Amino acid sequence: MLAQYFYDYTGKDAVTMTIFLVFIYLFSRLLINAPIGETRMVQSIIVIWIMCSYLVPYLRSIMISPMLNNRYTIVTLPAWIMVLATGWDNVKNLKWKYLLPLMLFISLLINMAFFKQHYTRIQKSQFREASEIVLAKNKFHYPVYSRLPWHFNFIFAAVQTKSWILVV
Repeated sequence: MLAQYFYDYTGKDAVTMTIFLVFIYLFSRLLINAPIGETRMVQSIIVIWIMCSYLVPYLRSIMISPMLNNRYTIVTLPAWIMVLATGWDNVKNLKWKYLLPLMLFISLLINMAFFKQHYTRIQKSQFREASEIVLAKNKFHYPVYSRLPWHFNFIFAAVQTKSWILVV
């Protein structure tokens, strides 16, 4: 479960995930080898923060209603950033220390431009455009049947029309 969320957080990019796993490994190695003191206490708090921010929604999902989703675990992001920054800080070789962020940036550019086609492909459902076509073609205001009544009613209400969507 945690691995799937982490894979989603990294944009489903294998290079980014691998580099971040190296940073997490360096963080955990520091946590294990650090003497008991202020540094270890801060790192322990970060680990507890990450664990609780996944455990509480997970338990609520089991007991009450499903809630565990990527967008509901965004409170973990600052903790992950601190883990990754601490891991990056523990890279001893200066060449690798400055090469890894460059590799992350290049991986991001390649992933966004070529694999995900973020800037050349429509990413979201086009309910607004579909509603405009329905409104233009429905001159006699016949009822419209759809399996997505909430979506289209929301858009039609925004356009200030009296069309209705009925559930099929």
